[in-house]
Amino acid sequence: MLSTTNVWDRLASELVDPELLPESRGLWGEITPRPGGLWQSAGDETLAIGRKSQTLWTALNDSTMVWHPGRNIWNIVNQISEAPVEDNVWETLDNETLVLPRGAVTVWKKPAVRDLARVKLRRGDQWALKELKSAKGETYWVLKHLVSPVYLRLDEQQLFLWNMLDGSHTVQDLAVECFVKYGTLNIEWLTGFLTQLGQKGFLSEARADVYQDAQQQEIKRSVRYKVLKVIGLIFQSELGIPVDGFYTFLYKSVGWILYTRLFQILFVAVTLLGVPAYFIVSGANNVLTSATGTDFLVQTGLVSLIVAQVIVFFIHESSHALTVCHYGRHVRRGGVGLYFGMVAFFMDTTDIWMEPRGPRLAVTWAGPYSGFILGGIGSLLLFFFPHTAGAQLAYQMASIGYLVSIGNMNPLLKFDGYYMLTDWLEMPRLRERSLEFVKSGVWKKIKAREHLNKEETILLIFGLAAFVYTGIMIALIIWTFGSSIYTFFQSLIGGKLAL
Repeated sequence: MLSTTNVWDRLASELVDPELLPESRGLWGEITPRPGGLWQSAGDETLAIGRKSQTLWTALNDSTMVWHPGRNIWNIVNQISEAPVEDNVWETLDNETLVLPRGAVTVWKKPAVRDLARVKLRRGDQWALKELKSAKGETYWVLKHLVSPVYLRLDEQQLFLWNMLDGSHTVQDLAVECFVKYGTLNIEWLTGFLTQLGQKGFLSEARADVYQDAQQQEIKRSVRYKVLKVIGLIFQSELGIPVDGFYTFLYKSVGWILYTRLFQILFVAVTLLGVPAYFIVSGANNVLTSATGTDFLVQTGLVSLIVAQVIVFFIHESSHALTVCHYGRHVRRGGVGLYFGMVAFFMDTTDIWMEPRGPRLAVTWAGPYSGFILGGIGSLLLFFFPHTAGAQLAYQMASIGYLVSIGNMNPLLKFDGYYMLTDWLEMPRLRERSLEFVKSGVWKKIKAREHLNKEETILLIFGLAAFVYTGIMIALIIWTFGSSIYTFFQSLIGGKLAL
């Protein structure tokens, strides 16, 4: 008997998750009939889908269902599912039933888990955990992945759940134990935390939803996704290389000298004296002239300007990296990227999150501080030796050093000033949380006529400021690049009209 419809379409609507079915029911136990479904219409008989020597799609031709009335094979299949492995399945079933094995890499390997309460999760092996204290004396823990650059901050309740992920407790057990110990039961929070652990690679067997994976693949093929990805690359993209070995060697060789008390006192003095010296140098025409008497600013060379920029940026990022090494941590990578259309250099200093607030602030401050030091050195050289060789480069380094440091102190962009603010306030992901609070959280507070606490007030102020600043930056980018594109196309049209 041949069906006019695709058997796989009919079977797909009647499958349930194999992980949720008893093992004793065998293959047919994994296919649950519904009232009026495929198996009822087939008279509860056998669905033959080919022999062992045949290709499945050849036998079925992608749409063929063959069944033989009068041959009840359910008892035989139940016996087969409990039979020893060495039995010949094909002889027992008389070549009527094909039992499909689950391959090493198939969709069966990662089914959509629909009964999360019965899932048992286990911690992976590549992780490290460190206990820290906040400025208020509150204890928290930082979970670090030893392979990927991933860090999670855990509170006491999350740590309790993490310690229970030994493979012997179900999610239901976790919820019950959490309720008994802390008196709270938030299933959404619990599943969100466990999902985050799986996505970050902290679980040994992270279960994936194949239907969600397929949906994501479909989204990635859309034009809208590709356009948004290009826009995202313009606003924020990175290209990095491993640099930990280089900076570890540099610190152990000579870099440690910069962190001695003598050099730290010298750096403070140069920074404080350099600022007034820079204004004096900039305002004195006799100082800003070369040995030949030509105006210094007019003679500014493009080559020396590029050299000055490279020196300032290299020292800025190296200061971050060396300070990380000073506290015994690692610099995972460094490189260059685009941020709001601007070229920016970066160092991955996330390993310092394994340290308390003081070292984190020191690492972030090291970058802008180096710019102020360079500015002070250049300004003092020009103040005492205005016509010396290299005065042009010294002035450019001082100017760029101050500009870069002041720009990096902007807390509304994810530069050094932002990370210093988040560390000082001890509010991780301040920008993301603030924007989310402005979009939804604050309106819920207004509707409920509830007062904002201290943290919510900070989120509201920062979120509004970030929204306004981001809008201004986008407008500037559109105005800058938009006018150039408009001029370009206008010239093309004009050229065509001239022809």
